[in-house]
Order: sequence, then structure tokens, then C-alpha cells
Amino acid sequence: MSASPSALASQERSDDGSKALGAESLAPQHTRIMGRGSYFLAWFGGCVSIGTFAMGSSVVGTLNLLQATLAIAIGCFVIGIALAINGAAGYKYGIPFMVQARSAFGFTGTRLPGLVRAVPAVVWYGFQSWIGAGALNMVSATLFGFDNLIFYFITFQFLQIGLSVMGFQGIKWLENIGSAFILASLMYMFYATVQRYGDELSASLLTMEGSWGMPFWGATMLFLGIYSTMMLNVSDYSREHKRAPPKACSPPSTPCRFCPARCLWA
Repeated sequence: MSASPSALASQERSDDGSKALGAESLAPQHTRIMGRGSYFLAWFGGCVSIGTFAMGSSVVGTLNLLQATLAIAIGCFVIGIALAINGAAGYKYGIPFMVQARSAFGFTGTRLPGLVRAVPAVVWYGFQSWIGAGALNMVSATLFGFDNLIFYFITFQFLQIGLSVMGFQGIKWLENIGSAFILASLMYMFYATVQRYGDELSASLLTMEGSWGMPFWGATMLFLGIYSTMMLNVSDYSREHKRAPPKACSPPSTPCRFCPARCLWA
């Protein structure tokens, strides 16, 4: 039985409301929980990942600073445009990725893009759980003398499962609180790295000739590829963004603004 027009209108007016933890569905999203600040911080935290650091470190010794910066900026800018285009449906209609995919694949065919998106997500879940557990174990061993990697691996997995159960409410508050810590940590790490390895960095990035050939375009493709999976289900993010005035900039384009920051982090 379809909802009445008055009920739909009431849901539309709940744009500034809240929803229960874990209250996620495939229905169009009417109660949106992310303002511009929360949406910005969600992408800010998402940009800091193992993949970002791994890809950034892979170009050191091959490209100079200018070439590396341009490769990262081009890759992230192209992906940012794709994110803005693909996320427009989620922002406008409040639909998630799986519903959006029905227009191209049909009800049954959506299993294919869902599988394509799920497989790398499962791999990253296990990989990042192990890396995160290793980091927690190292901190624990240094500060408290407690060294048990398996314990932290299991604990880290339960923390991620709990975050998933809480849905975007959990993601919102984790990113809002964690982004300040992430920013402070990155600033300290950048300062400490320059102080300790300034000469090596100068030789590797500033004075070397580098290459504008295949290594440059290969690095560009690396930064295109690492964020390509996010392009598929960006509607899952954009559907949570509160509607802005008609003349405001479309929020799904937010990732484009992080190109300079990614260059520093990498």
C-alpha cells in the first residue's frame, strides 16, 4: 500500500530531523542527517586510508614533487567529477546505490554491480582490520606492555561490525569526532617526517628529474583506480546530505576539494 501524499510531504519536511541508529532501507531517504559540515568531515576522514599512503609512497623516487602532485590532482579531479555525476541521483531522490542500479541492470541484474562492489569491500575489510589491529597492538605494547595481535584483530572486527550496525548515524559521529584527531595526527606526522628525513625528501622529490612518460600516467591511473569503487556507491553517501538551496553547489562534488590535501598526505 503506497503512502499518502500528506505522509510523503511530512517525511519531506523532516529533513532536519533525526533517525534511529541503524535505520537504513532501500526506500527514498527523507530524513537526512548530514549537513555540509558532517558531509565534509565524512569525506575528509575517508580520504585518509592505507591505500592513499601506499599509492603516494609508490611514486617517491620515480616522480618529482611537481609530477607527483599533478598525477594525484588529475586522478582525484577526474574521480571527483564522476562522483558528482553518479551521486546526483542519491542527492536528488534519496535513493541508494542498489536502487539507482536498477535503471541500468533491472531488479535481478543489480546483483552483478552489487557483487562487483561487495568483493573489494570484503577484501578491504579484512586487510584494514589487520592493519588497524597491528597499529593498536603496537601502541598497546609500547604504552602498556600488552602485546596480543589476535586479540586486537578480533576486537577491531567487532568495532567495525558495531559501526556497520549503527548505519550512517555511527559513521557521521565517528567522522565528526575522529576528523579532528586525524588532522592533528597528520600535521604532527608531516612535521616529524620533514624534520627527520628532510634531506632525503629533498633529494627524492625536489631535485630529481622524474618522468613525464609512463610512470607519470601510471601514477595518475593509480589514483583513479583507488577511488573508483567509491564512484559506484556514492549515492549511499549523497542521499544522507540535507538538501541545499537551489543555487548552492551540489554536495556530491565535495571530493574534488581534497586534491591538494591528498598530495600532502601521500
